[in-house]
Amino acid sequence: MIRLLRDHKIDGLFAHSDYHAFQAMEIIMKYGYKIPQNIQIIGYADEPLASYTTPKITTIRQPAFEIGRVGMELLMSEIESGEKGRAQNSSNRAGRTDKPPGRFMH
Repeated sequence: MIRLLRDHKIDGLFAHSDYHAFQAMEIIMKYGYKIPQNIQIIGYADEPLASYTTPKITTIRQPAFEIGRVGMELLMSEIESGEKGRAQNSSNRAGRTDKPPGRFMH
């Protein structure tokens, strides 16, 4: 991270988890950069702690319970039908939601 800040002009960072975004935020601010004025950060998973960080970061909601529920439905459907690969032919129910995919916070 330090080498990235030193050797490249970056204006954004996508972390594969909110917790890694928090760690990056700490290092970025330690080196004098301002968030989001100099570098914008996006985390992943929408952890509750993301609501309390200062400054706020953007985080993408990962509905783990819903993903697990749909996966189990597909698995049970395949087991009950006895048709291998049936889950692959099913509609993409896990991707459907009436909720927004994440939240943006300043």
